[in-house]
Amino acid sequence: NSQRSAHSAHSFTAACGGEIQGQSSGRILSPGYPSPYGPNVHCTWTINTQAGHTVSLHFVVFDTEPGHDRLRVWDGAGRGAALLKEISGSELPGDVHSSQNVLTLQFDSDFFISRTGFSIQFSSAVAQACRDPGVPTNGTRSGTLWEPGHSVTFACEPGYQIHGSASITCLQHDNHFFWQPGPPSCIAPCGGNLTGPTGAILSPNYPRPYPPGKECDWIITATPGNVVSLTFIRFSMEANYDFLHVYDGPNASSPLVASLQGSKLPGRLESSGNSTFLAFRTDASVSLAGFHIEYQGL
Repeated sequence: NSQRSAHSAHSFTAACGGEIQGQSSGRILSPGYPSPYGPNVHCTWTINTQAGHTVSLHFVVFDTEPGHDRLRVWDGAGRGAALLKEISGSELPGDVHSSQNVLTLQFDSDFFISRTGFSIQFSSAVAQACRDPGVPTNGTRSGTLWEPGHSVTFACEPGYQIHGSASITCLQHDNHFFWQPGPPSCIAPCGGNLTGPTGAILSPNYPRPYPPGKECDWIITATPGNVVSLTFIRFSMEANYDFLHVYDGPNASSPLVASLQGSKLPGRLESSGNSTFLAFRTDASVSLAGFHIEYQGL
């Protein structure tokens, strides 16, 4: 019997999907592996380990048609499952960890090109902590303890705002570990009221292209007696259609200093008083990388 259980711990699952019950470790292979998977394949695997455990995936081989054939990994099963990762292409993904004892993998291929597919090792272990909350793009994280009751905090780089809560706490409920609330993200906001001595202004979604049809207004207010200085780090906008208007004062009724467009990096601009108003306007079509501006009260 010990031989049988040792064998079951290393079974090979080369079929298209299936239920994997109670195994502490094993492998999941794309259909027909190591031969290429077929066209129009739709497979779902559910790994169900004992309660109080979590499931980890380690990718040994991964090669699918980029953008067309994809593997999705879900934390849990059914409608309540949360998407952990969506993978396509040939770059080897990092390990994936569930927050509970069930993990679902779903593989879909289209009618055309087939590649080698994948070989994935799975293993289960006793759950003791929340999963890695990650570090938001354009942000930082402090706190390295992920056991129940511990918190981690997040901050965003200049010009970005936290979307969600800056502090999250690991909670435990019936052997299920989760962050409350969920981890935040850092986004470049559309407009704002800026009063710090220095800071950054970024076009929405920066460094990705700004969205079409946007109207964003920023007011920068320095301490009385100071002026506002703008230094352009990056500037790329659709010429003749998308504009950044800069006003010498607190609103659009103030004198217009510049209407900026195109991809030529503007020179430094300085207000005559302690406030500057920026109005960003985009049309409904082409979007470019946008802008990164550093401001300073002098």
